[in-house]
Amino acid sequence: MVFEFNQSFGFMTFNYLIGQVANFFGKDLYRIKGFIDADGMENRMILQSVAYSHAWQKGREWQAGESRKSKLVFIGKNIKRDLIQLQLDMRLQKVYTD
Repeated sequence: MVFEFNQSFGFMTFNYLIGQVANFFGKDLYRIKGFIDADGMENRMILQSVAYSHAWQKGREWQAGESRKSKLVFIGKNIKRDLIQLQLDMRLQKVYTD
């Protein structure tokens, strides 16, 4: 399942968010991969996540005039798009209201 976001994120906050979503779905969520637009960073931040472990690395620099967005792919079994979307929405709403 692919999710795209048009806003940038605080890197540490988003890292925490991914951990919370992975914990919520547990062993049914095999992988998360993709990239985010992190506040204050000139490079894409690339995510590779397997089970409960995830790692970040710097990707290529954003190009002038390029639309900066975030894109994540969730891979698993018995996971529902609406549940992932709900978790992301709830967590992001909490992040932006705290």
